[in-house]
Amino acid sequence: MFDSSPELPEGFRIRRLQLNDRDRLRLYMMPNDPRHVLALVPIKTMIILYKIGHGVVLAIVPWIALYFVTMLMVISSLSISWLWIGMSWFLLLGICVIAAFTMREDWLQSCWVVEQQERFVAYGVLRPYGSYSVLEWLQVHPKWARKIGSTLVKTMLREAPKPVYVNSAIRAVKFYTRLGFHRVRFKELLPDAQQHFRSRGVATLLIYEDVQDS
Repeated sequence: MFDSSPELPEGFRIRRLQLNDRDRLRLYMMPNDPRHVLALVPIKTMIILYKIGHGVVLAIVPWIALYFVTMLMVISSLSISWLWIGMSWFLLLGICVIAAFTMREDWLQSCWVVEQQERFVAYGVLRPYGSYSVLEWLQVHPKWARKIGSTLVKTMLREAPKPVYVNSAIRAVKFYTRLGFHRVRFKELLPDAQQHFRSRGVATLLIYEDVQDS
């Protein structure tokens, strides 16, 4: 499905993400254009490199924790084996890389993208959960945030089972309110929605219930 809404700037379109290597690479490289790289590097190689890079990013947090543990040991004048420290870091790095390759990608089935000249400049994930839906991710390139962000959300809302919940950051509440969302208390949620958000934590919970196009 494509959306050529007049609200979009010329040359932009909204569509569902296709579950193929080319669309995955566009998503990883957003907002860069992968065509300049694919002439030199096979697409599967690029995907592998991006996944490894993601695993390295995941390794930063345990590395920082390991660094502080090491400093505490040094400060406390405890015996320390630098060989053990090095082996532990590589073990953590390996675990994170494996996690990046085995991470579930079922969310891609609920992903919508904004495409402009073979590259993605925004994406959103609005996932259905039976009797309700959750807007889980929304990322828009800052250059076009005001022009395409609201249109992308409206497109996803038209296709999603209602009600739609979003666990919003405080700075984004006004943005969602303009699109028809309003605040909802946790005890007002459907029972299965309460279970969903109880396990994930709640910042500012908003709900969209209007079945008409906003």
